[in-house]
Parts: sequence; C-alpha cells; structure tokens
Amino acid sequence: MLRASVSRWACQSAGQGAAGVLFPVMAKVLALNPFTGLLISQGGRSVQQVRSILSSAGTTLDDAGLARYAHLIQRRAHVDGTLAMMAQWSLDDLNRALPEITVPTLYVHGEKDGAVAVNVAQRAASVMPMAELVTLPGVGHLAQEEVPDRVAAEIRRFTDR
Repeated sequence: MLRASVSRWACQSAGQGAAGVLFPVMAKVLALNPFTGLLISQGGRSVQQVRSILSSAGTTLDDAGLARYAHLIQRRAHVDGTLAMMAQWSLDDLNRALPEITVPTLYVHGEKDGAVAVNVAQRAASVMPMAELVTLPGVGHLAQEEVPDRVAAEIRRFTDR
C-alpha cells in the first residue's frame, strides 16, 4: 500500500516544479546533440541573461554571484556535465525508495523555488520516517547561495540534535 501511495505521489507531483519533468527530458534531448554544450557555452551569456535564468527559479543573487554563474555557463565542460547529470535523473526510483530511507534527513527548501515546488519537498519529507523540512521564506532554488548563513544555521541546528 505504501509503495502504491508513493507511486501515486510521484505521478501527481511530476508536473509540479520544472525539475521533476522538464529538466530530465530537455537534458536528454540536449545531451544527445554533441554541439549543445558548445552552443550554450559559446553563447556569451551576460550577467543580465544569467539574472533572468536564475530569477525564473526564484533566485536572486548579488552581482558577484551572477558573475560566477555567467562564468560557469561559458565553460563547456560545466554545461556538458550539468546536462549529463540532469539527463540521468531517475525520480521515480528515488520516490519509490523514500519510505525506506531511515537516516535523519534535512530538507532545506526556498519558499520561492521555481524549479522544485515546495509541495514536492513537503511530500518527500512526509513519506520519509526521519525527515524534516525547513522552508526558508523569500528564498529561491539556490538557497545555499542566496542565504548561506541561514542554510548553515539550519544544518548546524539539525546536526547538533
């Protein structure tokens, strides 16, 4: 019964948050083309373009953070590696395994995350026996970069118990 519930959860949550469905499919298609990484990395991504991309995930970074992402996107190896990682995601397998993960687990999730909806993290945490979810208000997908001190404090609080 629990496995059926998790499978239904996986199907129901698939359309919630771009990362669940869109990223793996797009990445597989893009990863098949050997020129994708070259085209993306040579596209001369400006800081403004990177700001636009990250804002779609609810993330706001300072100029230094945006410059680092612009630099990363210009590196073909980074783009190729990112696409390969996303193309290999198997969220169905992960969703089936969640109830069996019994180690203490902390999810730190940005409230404004446009890539992975908060309710996806809530559902994942709810089926794990020892999981806790902390939602950070006003933060997007890259919480660890937007508010590193808050994320570190939550991790310290969790591990100090």
